[in-house]
Amino acid sequence: MAFILRCMKKYHDAIINYTKAITLCYKMNYIYEKALAYNGLGATYTDLKQYKKAISYLKQSIHFFTISGNENYLPSAYHNIGLAYQGDNKSDTALFYLFKSLYLANQMNIRDQLVNTLKSISSTYYLLKEYDKAYEYQQLCNSINDSVFNLKKHMQLAEFQGKFELDKKNNQITQLATEQQKDKALIKLQWLLVIVSVLILLAMGFLAYWLFKKYMQHKQLAEFLSQQKETIELNLKTLENKMSMQTIPYAGSNLSEDELLAIVNHLESFLSETRLYLNNDLTYHFWQKRQEYQFITCRRLSIQKSD
Repeated sequence: MAFILRCMKKYHDAIINYTKAITLCYKMNYIYEKALAYNGLGATYTDLKQYKKAISYLKQSIHFFTISGNENYLPSAYHNIGLAYQGDNKSDTALFYLFKSLYLANQMNIRDQLVNTLKSISSTYYLLKEYDKAYEYQQLCNSINDSVFNLKKHMQLAEFQGKFELDKKNNQITQLATEQQKDKALIKLQWLLVIVSVLILLAMGFLAYWLFKKYMQHKQLAEFLSQQKETIELNLKTLENKMSMQTIPYAGSNLSEDELLAIVNHLESFLSETRLYLNNDLTYHFWQKRQEYQFITCRRLSIQKSD
């Protein structure tokens, strides 16, 4: 039923029926029938130009045909997977499987399969623009169709050519696989270099940001210190003027105790706030003034107590 639906180009219905058949074969453990169903399902996906799925199912078909012990349809499976690779623009791999199909069809004397495979080989060489080989295999196909007498002769030629081409394609596929491994290694190395380069750029970016941030902090600090210096110089000038107007040569000065304590506290607070910004001479100068006022205050208080 699935094969008929496929011939009628009702591919969706054919896929449903092939899938049901495969499920039933798994339940009943029918290996050969399972291989047939996978072969039909893969060919259907090739018709739909879904070559990845087709190749996957046809490989399953080849596997089950091989282990079933009945290999009559194995040339067909190889032929179908060759067509799938041809559709997927992998002509070298397609020829590898097509020559396998040709070799087995010749060994099993399956004339129709032999003709179909020769046509497919011819069309594959045509896609590769190797027109002399395409013509050669098409002529071989035509000659088989023309005469039963020439069949054995052409089969011998096909067998010889098939073995030769099979070995050639095996070598090409091995070489191609080696080159692909090298390409993958090169791609990994390139990605590694890209990642390292990105990390280096990020590190440089963070370093530049950190240096810029430190520069801005230093600049802000310099501006702050400059402002503080101006404020301090102004305060110093004011304080110097104030102290020049008020001299305290002895304990009987006309300043009250509260005024003396206020001056001492002011000097002490001023020294604690400006110690980091004043030079040593200025610090010592105001420290002496603080000590002087504190001493006078203490004397004033002691005299009052004695009175």
